[in-house]
Amino acid sequence: MSTLKGALKEWEEREGQRPVDAEVIKLCGWLPPIEKMDAQALSHLKKCKSLSLSTNNISNIGRIDGMESLEVLSLGRNTLTKLDNTDSMTNLRQLWLSFNKIDNLVGIEKLKNLRTLYMSNNRLSDWQEIDRLRYLPNLTDLSLSSNPIEVITREQGGNWRVEVIKRLPKLKIFDGVNVTQEELYNAKASRSNITSPKSTLVSPKSTVVSPKSNQLSPSSPSEIVQAHMDESDDTIRKSVHFSPSELNQNIHQSV
Repeated sequence: MSTLKGALKEWEEREGQRPVDAEVIKLCGWLPPIEKMDAQALSHLKKCKSLSLSTNNISNIGRIDGMESLEVLSLGRNTLTKLDNTDSMTNLRQLWLSFNKIDNLVGIEKLKNLRTLYMSNNRLSDWQEIDRLRYLPNLTDLSLSSNPIEVITREQGGNWRVEVIKRLPKLKIFDGVNVTQEELYNAKASRSNITSPKSTLVSPKSTVVSPKSNQLSPSSPSEIVQAHMDESDDTIRKSVHFSPSELNQNIHQSV
């Protein structure tokens, strides 16, 4: 077992740079593995912007109060089961936690500045945990692949990407793939109960039109609140329009 203090000393000898002056420190795959995030050792790394402790044997996230400059924290491939001390990580922009044993996201809502969260290959199995990510206003890049919730969703015939995107419509990248306008449209349609059969994707050209009002069918007030009418939704709404001939044709087909 390696202590973090000892690993930092060895890193200094290897890199020829003092940890207290470094902006990027990589201690990933350390041998023997690091087992504890020593808060005292971390408190001296005030200039560090990116810290990698992936592929070790860390079971708890230690406090990082003294790391005022830290923006990227990588703890993938450890033995974490939950998120600890998130109140000391409010400046983080990126958090990498893939390949752990995390089964809940309690405390994640404190990371208001977080833009990137990698949580693939963990043990999330409840949509309630995914819903906690709604409280992260800046989150645009998310990875959740290979969690039990994905398997459950697919086995029930759901569209995994749409189910996540409809809850988090501000995402730009999900599971490593750019979110498309079509996916945003289908996510909004799903929130609005304007859904086609599960095996069929809805596209803007097949938007439901009300025969009585010649207008797009509105969402219920509660669904509109849930959707927040964010920029992504507004972009899609502006892109959905019909010529008079197309509108009449859609009305005729829906009667």
